[in-house]
Amino acid sequence: MPLQGILEALGVGAIFLLVLSPFWKGDDMISTTFRDDVSKWLINLNFNKSKLLANEVVLSLFKRVYGDRHFSFKCIMRCSIISFLLTLFLVLAFGAVIKRQLLATHISLLDIWLHLLAFLIINLLVDYVSLYISRAYIASKPPRRSQLGSFFLYVFYFSAWLMLAFLVVMIAMTTIEFDYEGYDELLLNFWYPHGFDLAFVLARVMACTALISFLWVVMVIVGGAFIRNLPRVRTLYSVATYVLPIDDRPIRSIGIAFTILSATCFGVTRLLDFLFSNVSV
Repeated sequence: MPLQGILEALGVGAIFLLVLSPFWKGDDMISTTFRDDVSKWLINLNFNKSKLLANEVVLSLFKRVYGDRHFSFKCIMRCSIISFLLTLFLVLAFGAVIKRQLLATHISLLDIWLHLLAFLIINLLVDYVSLYISRAYIASKPPRRSQLGSFFLYVFYFSAWLMLAFLVVMIAMTTIEFDYEGYDELLLNFWYPHGFDLAFVLARVMACTALISFLWVVMVIVGGAFIRNLPRVRTLYSVATYVLPIDDRPIRSIGIAFTILSATCFGVTRLLDFLFSNVSV
């Protein structure tokens, strides 16, 4: 396997581990009473504390990763470290296309160091604000009858913020000017619709790092709902009891369930794409 392929595989694997790590160790950071409540919530649809338990699970993950308070030095430092690590792993994953674009324009990374520095600073700010939006949603504790509407409102606000941040990154990456040969060609390639767009790739990296707090919220909601509805299908529930440590590790079980569900959906999508692409018209 070429070195580039190894680096891309390492980047994807590191992202996967970073996203799942809070779920893997999350049960060790909560009280026994809360862990028992989460277990009962996952296996009992009529559990009387269920209406806000998903929020509490996400809150426990945020506290474990970022600390108790958002506006604190601890939260800023941990958010910065996670943002930098995710950026590094994503650059490894996108390494082939970035390298191809730089070679096409005869530009080295040293030539665009100011672009990269501006991107890292903006990316950190975007991640920090994105985390605040997610924490504000979790702390809102909406009544049960308006939970779904509150979640869609959260998705709307988060999406609007992400679109604004995306545009900011695109503008920043294409307005910083350098006085060197080949800059005009590089700038043209940033906006050229038929070529590879380095600014667009950096903006996508920003979107991916900003989505981590949103992803954890979705993982708890989707993974929890998946486990809670397994008893409706007895065969699946019987298999799940052997795979998922719901009684002892309920938060870990949520992460595993979401991973299995995502992998299944991805596999089915790829299979259908393969089948339809080989169908002669």
